Amino acid sequence: AGTVSDVSSTLAGDVVLTNAGTYTLCDGTWSVNIDVEADVVLQSANGASVTTLDGAGAGTIVEVASGYSATVDGFTLSDGSGDTLVTFGDGGGAIGCNSATVTLSNSILNDNYGYFGGGIGSLDCDITVTDTSFDGNYGYYGGDLFVEDGLLDGTGIVSTNSEAIYT
Repeated sequence: AGTVSDVSSTLAGDVVLTNAGTYTLCDGTWSVNIDVEADVVLQSANGASVTTLDGAGAGTIVEVASGYSATVDGFTLSDGSGDTLVTFGDGGGAIGCNSATVTLSNSILNDNYGYFGGGIGSLDCDITVTDTSFDGNYGYYGGDLFVEDGLLDGTGIVSTNSEAIYT
């Protein structure tokens, strides 16, 4: 449901997506922190090698609100920083969710930090990860992924250079 929108020209800083639909980004590096408050598909026009969502160390790059679903396809997500003072499961550096559904594919998550999951922090979420690489992510719990009371289905995942303080 919803419409397909190229939001490249307006995507910067803190962005809240409240309209369901498909959002396509053109090639480039976008410094952004996205709050998803609708069922959305975020897709790059030409893939992760040329399209980056850069959290600029200013928060979780994609945060999916309770009850919604987000598909993230074909991005590099880099320099996300999950808040260390948030509720258990909301602290992912690149992607965070609480009671939501997340599908991640054809992406690269690198150099992200999150107290609960450097790459992805999740509480009671259904997460599917396909053909995605994690590199250089750091978390107190879960260098790449932290999943609490949820489901994780993964294929084609590559992990290098991640670090977690506690396992």
